[in-house]
Formats: sequence, C-alpha cells, structure tokens
Amino acid sequence: MDNRFTEFKPLITQSNCSYFVNSDTTDYKKHRLFVRDFKLSCEDFHYVYLTAYNNFARFSAVACEGPFSAWRKNHCVTHYVIADNGNAFEK
Repeated sequence: MDNRFTEFKPLITQSNCSYFVNSDTTDYKKHRLFVRDFKLSCEDFHYVYLTAYNNFARFSAVACEGPFSAWRKNHCVTHYVIADNGNAFEK
C-alpha cells in the first residue's frame, strides 16, 4: 500500500488546482515558484502534489484526478523538472 502523499500539506488553491507540498522540507520557495511559472491544466487533474528539496536539482509534480487515497486506484500524471545547477526556479 502506497501512502506517500498522506503526509503532504496544503499550499494553495488556484485556477481549479489544489496544490500540496511535501512536509519533510522547511522551505517552500521552489514549490511557490513552480505554481507561478508552470501553468498546469487542471481540467482533469485537480490535486497536485509537489516535491522539492533545497540543493536538489529535481522537482516533481504529481497531478491526480482526486485526492490521493491508499484505498483505491489513483489516476495521476507526473511532471519532472531537472535543473543542471540544482537551482530550479531560482530567479
């Protein structure tokens, strides 16, 4: 049973998307910049789970049709961003 998204915290809801962030980091700047810079279409996938860490070049956004559940099938798509210098979204 996969329950990795049950620990995510709400960040913001906008444009029909509810964004959640990994709770095992202390700085959500990269998460906020992703929401600002990458306009996901939330027509079908309304719940977006963002994972990012400081000093890591990888960032993921898992967009799901409904809230993640460990008790049923989840229909999701994953978006990855990889920055060469580890500073994805820094501006």
